[in-house]
Amino acid sequence: MKKPVFTANAQIISVYDGDTFKCRIDLLENREIPDAQSVDLGFRFFIETAAADGAMREMMRHGLHIYHEINVRMLGIYAPELREPRGLSARDALATLLPNGATVRLTSKRLDKYGRVEADVVRWDGVNINQQMVSDGHATTYAPRS
Repeated sequence: MKKPVFTANAQIISVYDGDTFKCRIDLLENREIPDAQSVDLGFRFFIETAAADGAMREMMRHGLHIYHEINVRMLGIYAPELREPRGLSARDALATLLPNGATVRLTSKRLDKYGRVEADVVRWDGVNINQQMVSDGHATTYAPRS
């Protein structure tokens, strides 16, 4: 299995349809930023820390956040489009499972052809949302391309 692009906690901003939503990731969350090193934070984004004074570490300690908003396409499932039968109910079901402001854990495998992050989505309470949408009948599974 290929290494995931990233694993990170995210906060839900909005749900688009039954398998797509927008969220924001604090790129510095749970990251150890050592002095005098360049650290890859993912998303083609880098931070380089000060050599001697630990300025970045101090800023993080006092609440520095760098947010990145992404569109997520849930990996391995298909929900009907909004204009299709059951499309609105699938969207509403996902919005109930992932209300705005909810925290999720994303494990990304790749970007899709539209630049969305394809990811497995696990809610703060351990519920796998990809699986839940399928078991509730709002989505079907498909074999993702490798």
